[in-house]
Amino acid sequence: DGHGGDTVVKYAETEFVKFILDGGEKLFKSFEENPEKYCPNKIKGLLERAFPAYDRVLMHKEPIHMALLDPKVRSTSGCTCTGVIITHEHVIAFNTGDSRTLLIDAQNTPNRENREKAAFVKFATKDHKPDDPEETRRIEKSGGFVSLPPQTYIPRVNGQLALSRAFGDFQLKMSKKVEQHEQAVITDPDVDIFDRNDISHIVVGSDGVYDGLENKDVMKHALKSDMGHEEKARFMLLDSLANRSGDNMAAIIIDLFGQNYVFDSDSGVESDHDEL
Repeated sequence: DGHGGDTVVKYAETEFVKFILDGGEKLFKSFEENPEKYCPNKIKGLLERAFPAYDRVLMHKEPIHMALLDPKVRSTSGCTCTGVIITHEHVIAFNTGDSRTLLIDAQNTPNRENREKAAFVKFATKDHKPDDPEETRRIEKSGGFVSLPPQTYIPRVNGQLALSRAFGDFQLKMSKKVEQHEQAVITDPDVDIFDRNDISHIVVGSDGVYDGLENKDVMKHALKSDMGHEEKARFMLLDSLANRSGDNMAAIIIDLFGQNYVFDSDSGVESDHDEL
């Protein structure tokens, strides 16, 4: 989910998945050749290294680098990133920023009519907000500050950014006193591992979806059995819009026991997604 322009989000959209897969090529090949070597923690490590590494690549893209050098600009756009890697045994959720991934358990509900009552959100990624105590400590230690209402409508890093982790936003990553992972805004993701057998549905959504819907409401849309996944996603976004969400929205609904679809409200594009 981009902010402050579309330069960073367009690069990330077209490059980041390949960046992860290229970086993990030897690792994934070793799993294929010798299944006993499979270890989800190695994938977690791959993701934790890939996020800051790709952010360094972004910083040296000519349009981004030139914007930082231009005295009339001195800032860049940014974007969040959340999602999952699904293996034969695990669901590995990752997140940086305030987009959100939900993992839902609706398996112990053989009666479809009761599924919605028995199902629950097993896990939700953490939104990285400036007023979170852990984030505030890092921001202040780097020399920055968090502006709070009524100074700004919502908490912001240095009075500017309403989230505390993202790709890009390099104007908030320029302190010479601290390392990359200690800057006011960082890219380091949270990565969590779950047994695939414990998860039935996954929803990946930008913050605009959650501005109008609680996690339990998003879950209810994902579990609907009277429509296809593309329709579920469309009605979920429309429901959030009806509840006064004013942000752009994108969402993916994944059913681990059925066909997977994605509906992006920005482009209106629908497609099938194979698991990694």
